[in-house]
Formats: sequence, structure tokens, C-alpha cells
Amino acid sequence: MDKHTTINLLIMTPPPLPHIHSSIIVICSVQNMENLEIKLKELECHFTWDLRGEDADLDFLEEKLKQTMYASQVKSKETVRALNYLAYVKHLQGFTDEAVKYLEKSEEEAKDNEAAFEKLVIVTYGNFAWVYYHMGEISKVQMYLEELDKIRKDFPTASPSVLHREVHGEKGWSLLKFSPKHFEKAKECFGEALKREPNDEEWTKGYAFTLYYLEEAQRIPFQKSAAVTQLQKARIYNPKDAMIMVFLGSKYLHDNKTEDAKEYFDKAVEMSPYDPKIIRKVGKFLKKIGCVENALEVLNNALQKFPDS
Repeated sequence: MDKHTTINLLIMTPPPLPHIHSSIIVICSVQNMENLEIKLKELECHFTWDLRGEDADLDFLEEKLKQTMYASQVKSKETVRALNYLAYVKHLQGFTDEAVKYLEKSEEEAKDNEAAFEKLVIVTYGNFAWVYYHMGEISKVQMYLEELDKIRKDFPTASPSVLHREVHGEKGWSLLKFSPKHFEKAKECFGEALKREPNDEEWTKGYAFTLYYLEEAQRIPFQKSAAVTQLQKARIYNPKDAMIMVFLGSKYLHDNKTEDAKEYFDKAVEMSPYDPKIIRKVGKFLKKIGCVENALEVLNNALQKFPDS
């Protein structure tokens, strides 16, 4: 080997790679996971709204959500929300694969509302990220975090603390439906939204329902009921909402105004004759005022549609 060959070999031979200690790799990995967890905790979705399995009857909640989907067949927003919520319930029950399937259905349902698709799937994608985090599929977690970053850039809100109205609504209803422990948080959520949009029909209705449930727990008398005033206001914006009629009827019933109460109950059944939530509540109230045969008729009609309800 001559002098020139030796020089060429020296030039072509790359320097040895530095040895990376395994502890450095572990530290980097831990830091990456910590950063990932910080990002996940900043998301707005069921996993970050303090909805703990021990605070709710998960089987009952699952059934109610499935009935909600039936009652809102033509309302894609409500169906998207119900599917998201069902996914979270399935996660709490330990059925992760089913949770993924419900989230996939939620995303598919959101596509029917093309104009609002990106905003409707914010909670869905947040739930996706959390589910895949629990499954250990980190690449999919990062994918959904990137999708959410893109949505934030494309559809910014007034400030990072202001939620998109689609997310705000989903959060408020989720808190309200989960357990009595969350009623005050739901009240704050809807109340905050009403400050920005005082005449919005969804916020008015959500706030009215929250006040109703809080007053039921506190036994507030009719004359001092803020819920009655808010329900009457919600009725103006939602004249065909049967549950508003049920809650108003209930308030009149508590004040021993049975004729007024029955009028509201009859309207509710007329509006939603096969909605299990409506029928169950109306049947109970009709029985209280002595209309037993009427209550049985209403309940039997509903049982034909939902034999397992």
C-alpha cells in the first residue's frame, strides 16, 4: 500500500460514533413522555373534565346515552356528542377496543356536518389521543395531537382560554349528565357561556336544566325558583323541546298545581311519544297526581319501542 492509498483511506474512513449511555436515552424518553402528558392534560375532552367512574352509575349512563342517540337521529351534533361520551364510558368500564369503535363512529357522524366538522371533532380527537395513550400507541397519540394543533391554527378563538362553542356545549352537557357532583360545574360552564351570548338557545336551555337539577336536590319552593324563570325563557327559544315541558310540569306539580302540571306533561308526550327519557319521567309524575291509567298507557307505548328500558 503506497503513501497516496493510505491518505485516501484516512480521508474516507468516518470517525467512530460517540457512545450514547443508556441512561441518557432513558432520560430523553422520560422527558418526551412527560411533555406528551402535559399536552394531553391541556386538552378539552372527557378525560380532562374530572369525570371519575366512581361518581356515576356507568351502566345507567350508557343506556341513557344510547337512548339519546335514538331520540336525536336527525341531529348529528347530539349524536356525535353521545358517541364521544359512550367511548369514554367504555374506557371507564375497561373496554378500550369498544371505546375506539365509538370514537370512529363519532368522527364519521361529524362528517355529515361539513361546515362545522373540525370544531365538532375537537373533543373526539382529544378522546382518541387519551385512549391511544392508555393503549401505549404513542405514534397515534402524537398524530391526534398534531391534528388538534392544526385545528387550533385554522380556527383560533379569542384567546387560548376561550373554548369553541361546540366544545363548550359538549363540556356543559357532559358535566350535567355525569352525576349530581358535577351540577355546580355545569352551572358555571353554561353561565360563563351565557355571559358571552345571553340569548343563545343552547346555553339558555343548559343553564335552565342545571338550575332545575340543583333545585330538585335543594327542595327550592316554586315561588323562589330561578329554574322556573329560566325554563320559561328556554321554552321561548326551544318551543318544541319536550324535556322543558316535563321540567315545568314537575315544578307546577311540586306547587300542587296539578292541572297546569298535567297540561305540560301531555304536551311533552305529544312532542316526543317514544323518547324513553321523556316517557319515564312523565309516567312517574302522572302516577303521582293519580293518573295511573294514563301513566300505564304512556309507559306501555314506550316499552314497545324499548323493551329493555
